[in-house]
Amino acid sequence: MMNLTKNEQNLEQLLINLSHKSETIRSQAAKALGITANKQAVEPLLNALKDPSWQVRVMGIWALMKIGDERALETITKALEDPHSSVRNQVVVALGHFADRKSLEALLKAIEDKEGFVGNEAAAAIGKLNDVKAIEPLINILKNRRSIVKCNALVALAYFRDSRAVKPIIKALNSKASYVRAMAACTLGTIGDERAIKPLIKALKDGDSEVRFQAIRALGEIGDEKVLPDLEQIQLGDTTAFENIGKLSDVASEAIECIRQRIKS
Repeated sequence: MMNLTKNEQNLEQLLINLSHKSETIRSQAAKALGITANKQAVEPLLNALKDPSWQVRVMGIWALMKIGDERALETITKALEDPHSSVRNQVVVALGHFADRKSLEALLKAIEDKEGFVGNEAAAAIGKLNDVKAIEPLINILKNRRSIVKCNALVALAYFRDSRAVKPIIKALNSKASYVRAMAACTLGTIGDERAIKPLIKALKDGDSEVRFQAIRALGEIGDEKVLPDLEQIQLGDTTAFENIGKLSDVASEAIECIRQRIKS
């Protein structure tokens, strides 16, 4: 029998452990194979995505992501149909890591996942693809009835900073869900289009303090001196406090300073 190196022996044992009766050992084996980054493990790990244990499936996807072999992409993408949300979440993390634009369609579907945290991760993955073909579908997703899906689409749109999205995002400032309004304000600040100024000034009077906070910051990012009187009113009057952030009046002061510095430059 051919003598095996220590690394080869370790690999062989890990591959054997992928079929162990203990799901803990199978999961540990998948993780260890990912750490080795040995491409000989790709096919066995792809088979592990059929494992009855969701923990093993999650670790199998993680390991394939660490190995980084694009042969795994098609099978990983199919795992978006997995019944367990943690598996689906690991899939979108992996697709974001690979950043292959062929994954866009699957990620756009995943952004509407029934579990909000999966959709949020899909939004980040779409941003990493940096494919402008995502913009129109994301704008259409803003029409979705589910607030968490709208919010995830806003997260993704913030990566692109595309002016085509400004008007639909402004409409999202009227959402019944305060966290959608807050995310809309944040995204408008990131895009930095002056068409958002008036709606954001209106949002300074929103009943939700998080929305007001995001509107203040957004106006500071856009940097138009016309908003200084509105921000100065908040600077003098809104003492609502946020943990680790301070009062809204302080946030307004920072936005005012940001605008004044931009005017000077």
